[in-house]
Amino acid sequence: MNESGLDARREFARAHNYYDFARAALGTLALLVAFGGGGEGPLGHLAGTQARDPLLVQAAILGVAVLVQTISWPRGRMTLAAPVFFLAGATIAFHLPVAGVCAFAMAWIMSPVVPNAQGFLVVQTVVLCVLGAVLHGLNLATMISVGLCFLPVFLSLLARRPLLVLSRHALNGRSGVQA
Repeated sequence: MNESGLDARREFARAHNYYDFARAALGTLALLVAFGGGGEGPLGHLAGTQARDPLLVQAAILGVAVLVQTISWPRGRMTLAAPVFFLAGATIAFHLPVAGVCAFAMAWIMSPVVPNAQGFLVVQTVVLCVLGAVLHGLNLATMISVGLCFLPVFLSLLARRPLLVLSRHALNGRSGVQA
């Protein structure tokens, strides 16, 4: 685990991060297909009749997914992990592909000067909010994506615990502390 900033070379070398990205992107696309934008998907009738209802159901499911990616309990102690690649996959697939890619890229560009994973996600969230508002307007999909990106930071502030970058060894329950 690492409380310091993210190292791009190390993070992009890990296959697990690509699995997180793909899992989030494919899961988000599956939600969009299943519920549809206006409720016309195969499960759209379960979400409600209003045009925004399927979007809110998708947001709730993605919110739970972000919580599952963020919170873990190794050795009986709560740990908050920064789901950087998972959030990138989800935001790129969730109505905001250009803004999501640019926010992810800008956060990595800023990562050498950002002190920790929490700061990294704040940069990604702010860029996503600005670009989402400029490119797509300040609509519900933009606000949901921004909220999903900020959720781990919010949890970190509430729990007064840092967001950690988990190594593959730490994920397997072995001592995987990164310096």
